[in-house]
Amino acid sequence: MKTVLFVGAGRHQRRPIEHARARLRVVAVDRTERAPGLASADAAEVVEFTDVGAVVEVGHRHGVDGVLTVSADRAVPVAAAVAEELGLPGIGRATAHLMTHELEMRDMLAAAGVPQPRYARLRSESDVERALESVGLPAVLKPVDSGGQRAVFRIESADDLRGNAAEAISESPTGEAIVEAFVDGLELNGIAIARGGDVALGAEVGDDLALPQFSQPLAIRFFTAEPGPPPTGRVVSVGSLEPVLAAEGVVQADTYLDLGETIRPVRRDGDRRGYVIAIADDTDEARRRTDDAASLLLVEVEAGLAA
Repeated sequence: MKTVLFVGAGRHQRRPIEHARARLRVVAVDRTERAPGLASADAAEVVEFTDVGAVVEVGHRHGVDGVLTVSADRAVPVAAAVAEELGLPGIGRATAHLMTHELEMRDMLAAAGVPQPRYARLRSESDVERALESVGLPAVLKPVDSGGQRAVFRIESADDLRGNAAEAISESPTGEAIVEAFVDGLELNGIAIARGGDVALGAEVGDDLALPQFSQPLAIRFFTAEPGPPPTGRVVSVGSLEPVLAAEGVVQADTYLDLGETIRPVRRDGDRRGYVIAIADDTDEARRRTDDAASLLLVEVEAGLAA
């Protein structure tokens, strides 16, 4: 059986790890011993995953055949570097860097003539006026190389940009942020599957894995403060998830709420403290079912506490 190394084993990696174990032996690394994915792996190591040398040592010791990460932008360059060090297939350090450093990615797209929103670099508050002259309003501010929707802001004025610049820059390992023209519209997600050529573990990717097997309307509702049902404040009790799982059409739900933590207004990925997914005959009904199910999770917060 082939062995794969997951770089990162947080809550977003747990289900992919469980899925991979149906076909592969899984080794996972994470800096936190309580990371949910570690308990789901065949072998778990508490390692700071940004330490390439330490992760490479784990890979050598377990004789891994492949390296990957899921839903962890900051781990992409690490996985690419570890694959190179272990002599395994991967996208390479250079490609990983371009795909996770938004400013350099946009520069590359601009050089190739690809249409995209106007953008500007931001390293300090002194860059605010120049950035707004280049980009205009409304705009979006975010770190160039972070993840998890950390420090992403919609900007409506110069004061907005000045007030949030420091946070966006601080969330960037390289100390840079990017300001982009805001473009209103639908967000579309795509999945690309490569078949043939140099496939990562050398196995053929058959139609059963690569092609859609069915079509099903569904909706997801995250457990967040407004527009979600949980109130803002310090959590003093969390009810059972069972009523949510038993609600009409619900196929999956989970929560990451801990006693004593503070539910805050939604600003980043980490403010989503769980989710519920429901299916139906159409998307409107699926959305209604997720809303109804989410309201069944009873969360009590400390009265009078500001978020």
